[in-house]
Amino acid sequence: MNRIFFSRYNFFISSFISCLALGTLASCNKVELPFDDDSIDDDPNIAVYTNYPVTLSTYKVDSFATTGDSVFTVGHHTDPEFGTIHAGSYAELQIPVNGVYDQNVTFDSLVLMLNPNGNYYGDTLVPFQMSVHRLQENIENEEEGNNSFYNLRRFSFDPVPLGQTTITIRPNAGKVVKIRLSTALGQDLLNKLQENDDTIQNQAMFNRYLKGLCLRSDSVSSKALYYFRSDSTGLVRLHYTLKGAIPQDKYIDFPFNTDKQFNSILYHHNGTNLAAFATGKTAVKTSELTGHKAYLNSNMGSYIKISFPTLLSLKETHPYIKVLKAEVLIKPDPATYKYPYRLPAALYMYITDDENRPTSILTDATGQQPQTGSLIVDHLYGQNTQYSFDVTSFIQTVLAEGQFSKSALMLQPPSGFTDASIDRLIIDDQTLNDHVQLKMYVLGL
Repeated sequence: MNRIFFSRYNFFISSFISCLALGTLASCNKVELPFDDDSIDDDPNIAVYTNYPVTLSTYKVDSFATTGDSVFTVGHHTDPEFGTIHAGSYAELQIPVNGVYDQNVTFDSLVLMLNPNGNYYGDTLVPFQMSVHRLQENIENEEEGNNSFYNLRRFSFDPVPLGQTTITIRPNAGKVVKIRLSTALGQDLLNKLQENDDTIQNQAMFNRYLKGLCLRSDSVSSKALYYFRSDSTGLVRLHYTLKGAIPQDKYIDFPFNTDKQFNSILYHHNGTNLAAFATGKTAVKTSELTGHKAYLNSNMGSYIKISFPTLLSLKETHPYIKVLKAEVLIKPDPATYKYPYRLPAALYMYITDDENRPTSILTDATGQQPQTGSLIVDHLYGQNTQYSFDVTSFIQTVLAEGQFSKSALMLQPPSGFTDASIDRLIIDDQTLNDHVQLKMYVLGL
């Protein structure tokens, strides 16, 4: 048995915990603990549960907001564990600064520009197809002033694209993706600016003329989702030539309205363990109902809930026990994060109430920063790759609360449910292996 080192300090924990069962999986052995007090090493009352029963669940929300990130998520991917996901982005353009009124200019091109932000979900070696479409309805909710748009929301668009491209994207190469748009639209925009047309006098009138854009990808050639950012000056650039003794190449940028930009992320779990969930409904399913696995996916609204329901039985049997240290270890199966998938670099553990709402977060030894799981990667075999969380304070609180405790732990990425990046994790439950463990050092058994 490996020696396990712990901090002397306890801190509040926040996470979401599902159900646990005490059973034959728990083992109790005498261990040597590296506390400052050397006498503890020889204390016969200190024992360790090396694999206390843990219950895993998957918590899925019905939908989540994708407004305000200023990220354009576009693509299509089929994940063998999670199912099919398709993402498209919507944006409302704003009136630009008019620098061509009554000028002698000629149209050159109209181009949409995006910068990959480095994140992706799927196979980046396959060429990616993306098209830009003109919206047929304005981006707005029924309630006036409500600018929250959710991942399941969609707006109608003209099926004939304004422009499209097929390229190979290198997410971290820093190369701008450019899509040339309709010459007719570009010329018309330039004419309206040159004439200072009523259409460009206020945003409401401009929105009636050009309701917005939809960026999407096909489901045949595209095998990945990509995440883009637009330059702060504009999403669409109109290139023109200013006539004169020496012609000058110039451009006008059309910014987008950050309150009216969001991503539609749709998914289907058909043929996977997650088919146990009904679409559009928030629910919690124990791992028994999802193939003895628990699933985290920030783009699909799912987190992993961890619970230890038999702790109270332990307290009933041994009323005076004291948990000195407790640690949760999570060892993902190497087969679940082979290319094109990656493990989250950091994870947060939240304490939740009986309605799965976070109440606090597990912090590090300083008490100021959240624990991030301290990911260790075994690059050779993968068997020793693991996250670890100090849950001492949480376990002590649950035992102190007794039968009135409603607390649980929830594992989630720092970004939460998001359309701006992807965090993906799959954990086997204890019926399959020991990839999730609760280790407890106990006094008084």
